[in-house]
Amino acid sequence: MIFGNETVTLICNISAFRPKQVQVKWLRLSHNQSLQEKEHCSSSECIPLQEAGEDLSDMAVNKPLKHGRLYSTVSCLRIVPTLDDDNRKYRCRVQHGKSKPVIKSTTLRVKVRPSYCQITSLPHIPEPGKQLVLCCRTEQFYPRAITLKWFRDELLVEQFTQFGPFQDRGGLYSVWNQIELTVSKNDHKVVYTCRVYHESFTGFKELSYRINLQGMPPEVLWITSDPAQPEVGKECTLNCHMNNFCPDTITVKWLKNNLQVDNGVSSSPSILDTNGRYSLYSFLKLTPTRDDHGSVIKCIVEHSALTSCEERSYRLHLVN
Repeated sequence: MIFGNETVTLICNISAFRPKQVQVKWLRLSHNQSLQEKEHCSSSECIPLQEAGEDLSDMAVNKPLKHGRLYSTVSCLRIVPTLDDDNRKYRCRVQHGKSKPVIKSTTLRVKVRPSYCQITSLPHIPEPGKQLVLCCRTEQFYPRAITLKWFRDELLVEQFTQFGPFQDRGGLYSVWNQIELTVSKNDHKVVYTCRVYHESFTGFKELSYRINLQGMPPEVLWITSDPAQPEVGKECTLNCHMNNFCPDTITVKWLKNNLQVDNGVSSSPSILDTNGRYSLYSFLKLTPTRDDHGSVIKCIVEHSALTSCEERSYRLHLVN
């Protein structure tokens, strides 16, 4: 399988000849030449209509070998095909002495894997009794032929709406395929799957979306300090990062030696990502004194999707 904008090596093996001298010529045919020869004959060994074409011989690497009294050569041509090379012929012409040239040709079938393949939802957070639109977006692929299928817990979904495939200026295609449903309480944890069938995949690519009506608990990372080494008498900022949670309502508390701290506490706005999940930073600014050396700072996180609060600790090790 040959992919656009990825290096591929064309190989021409010449074996069991003597004397050693052999001439190997690589040609890149125009589309018109390729089409004319396709109509003339379908065999890679047929006599070409003409020898013209872009000469790529200088790009080839020839490796001569000797086997007893006979010689062989492996000629390698490294190219980076583009969409313009689809259905184009490349030719290896071998001339040995005064014998008749041997010509081998191959026709490239270029494919481009989608650069973007993802399920998006609208709204980002589903709610019972409200409509939910799931869209499987597959973008910038080649060739045009593509099939998308939806499944609900492995059962085929018959009704869908498809937009495209439509072609961009670069010759690549994109398609959007969506389904619509009214969410019920029984849909919690139901999995919708979109299978994308395209020549650039081995089999198909599968994307999944799980309906979550109870929210997603936050991933609470460890507390870090800025500067990394706090100093006595100098302001520092401790921060705790929470991500991949929904809904966006979240409570963050800071404790110092198990006593709640309110001064110097702030949080960034909740940021929504493309998967409908949120992230947030919480900060604690303080100016440590000598007595704070060894103090334990805690960040306590509460969220509706957590069965119990999440806790992260940081021990102050001060210099000076």
